[in-house]
Amino acid sequence: MDRNSIIGFILIGLIIFGFTFYQSKQASEKAVFDKQYQDSLALVHASDSTTIILSNDTSHVAQASVSTVAAQTDSSANKKLIDELGIFANAAKGTEQFTTLENELIKVTLSNKGGRVYSVELKKYKTYDSMPLVLFKGDSSAFRLNFFAQNKNINTDQLFFTPTNTSVTVANNDSSTIAMRLYAGENQYIEYQYTLHGNSYMLNTNINTVGMQNIINANTNYFMLDWAVNAPRSEKNLKNERNESTVYYKYATDDVDYLTKTSDKDQKLTTPLKWISFKHDFFSCVLIASAKEFDAATVKTQTDIASENYVKQMTANIIIPYDPRTAQSSFPMQMYFGPNNYQDLKDYNIGLENQIYLGWNFISYINKWIVIPLFNFFGKYIASYGIIILILTLVLKTLLFPLTYKAYLSGAKMKVIKPELDVIDKKYAGKQEDMLKSYQEKQTIMSQAGVSALGGCLPMLLQLPILMALLNFFPSSIELRQKSFLWASDLSSYDSIFSWSNDIPILSSVYGNHISLFAILMTLTTFGTMLMNKDQMGSNPQMKQMQWMMYIMPIIFLGILNNMSSALSYYYFLANLITIGQQLIMRKFIDEKALLAKIEAYRKKSSTQKKSSFQKRLEEMAKQRGMKLPK
Repeated sequence: MDRNSIIGFILIGLIIFGFTFYQSKQASEKAVFDKQYQDSLALVHASDSTTIILSNDTSHVAQASVSTVAAQTDSSANKKLIDELGIFANAAKGTEQFTTLENELIKVTLSNKGGRVYSVELKKYKTYDSMPLVLFKGDSSAFRLNFFAQNKNINTDQLFFTPTNTSVTVANNDSSTIAMRLYAGENQYIEYQYTLHGNSYMLNTNINTVGMQNIINANTNYFMLDWAVNAPRSEKNLKNERNESTVYYKYATDDVDYLTKTSDKDQKLTTPLKWISFKHDFFSCVLIASAKEFDAATVKTQTDIASENYVKQMTANIIIPYDPRTAQSSFPMQMYFGPNNYQDLKDYNIGLENQIYLGWNFISYINKWIVIPLFNFFGKYIASYGIIILILTLVLKTLLFPLTYKAYLSGAKMKVIKPELDVIDKKYAGKQEDMLKSYQEKQTIMSQAGVSALGGCLPMLLQLPILMALLNFFPSSIELRQKSFLWASDLSSYDSIFSWSNDIPILSSVYGNHISLFAILMTLTTFGTMLMNKDQMGSNPQMKQMQWMMYIMPIIFLGILNNMSSALSYYYFLANLITIGQQLIMRKFIDEKALLAKIEAYRKKSSTQKKSSFQKRLEEMAKQRGMKLPK
């Protein structure tokens, strides 16, 4: 017998041995399945007096109570139920009951149907109409596991779990645990374990399996966790609340990302994830993978425009790992139900604070390093947020005063030399071909006066990042939510001194159905600052067009700020008032006659100095074009 024949016989022997082993294993699994099937059938047909003790609990939780299974008259329906659910058939029978975990901050209601978090109430917050703030309820949310057990597709949301504890309230450093168990047999169950600590918005949530290795299909290496919330409305401005609500998520080894806010979107996330968040305007529901990561997920947002009771539906189909070979497995998670407070979220050190949009990179750092620390510092000592915004405005305007002074000084110089510039404008009015001459003559006069073309604009541009930072900070600051000041009942939303219900074409879509007094005051004071600086503008047609554009901009901002945070309009109003006050003071200290004398002295001095290389090049270009420069 040659070598190839020997190898062939060995391979045939291995195949026969493997097939025999496989057949014996299948027969063993079938025997287990048949026994479990008959047990389930017996449970369904059991009498009311029958009670089965499924397991003894640990010392930390109470002994599990077992419901009796009512006798069924319709045997065909029962058989269909068993055909669909197998060993979990008797878990489809029951009555929905609720258990609560509660501390100083939140009240978590658990349902035995599906074993899930049925609702969460934030005890220190109210809705815009003074109702209890409930993040979601069972009829508008979902939390279920999908998996295959004995070749049957099991969905846990319609199955009844057994609670291992009664309702409990914890406080301070205490904690308590309630487990919801879906029994398949004695010492065989899937468990949701919920632990709440005192004074915390975080609910520890573990998904445990015990003795399920012979029930869940052997080729199953993951569970599909379906999580969904249709967020109820909680803010006055529904449009803004929808625009700020979406799904955020953090990759295990990458940054935080999110679905677009202003349109419905779905996204497949194929790399491991640390957490997924359903972010509302000021609150979030976050599912966090603790020790491990979520393998992957598909996330989606959907808006029902016709409904004013709900903001947006957010869903996540999450893949969590499972090892079918072990008798006991656990996937530890945490669920955060609470406010979007930047500092509190940052303290968790997992990037949750990045859900709060504070502007693009450079702008966000101004908020993180300057605005938020100042805001939190003043908040420790001052109760009124209107006063805090006033002090914050004074501090920022004081820090920016050197730039403001330079801008005003440049403007004062422009005012002094404006008559000479106006003469040049009249001289070349309507002569497009002499525009270069006009520019050169003006530049010469400005250079002799020590005035830069960007002298007034550059300091203002340097102040713009702070204005942009506050534009993002105030609308997203939960500290301002439902805090009143003067006529504004909620500084996080628009203030209204008059409103109407009927939509007015164009006006309602652009301006809204209300009048914000802070926005009007901001607009009026903006016009005031423009009128104070009007005499610094040139008289040529281009400058007049620019003047009209500057007058139109406050009106545009009026339409925008009318529907935004009243704190933002209030800040801009205060900033304008302080700017007007600073300019009135600077007018007293800057003598225009003395400034004109300095300019004349500078002109005489510069005329005796050697020409700069730039001036030489400018004169050379003029000679090549046959033009004469002013002396």
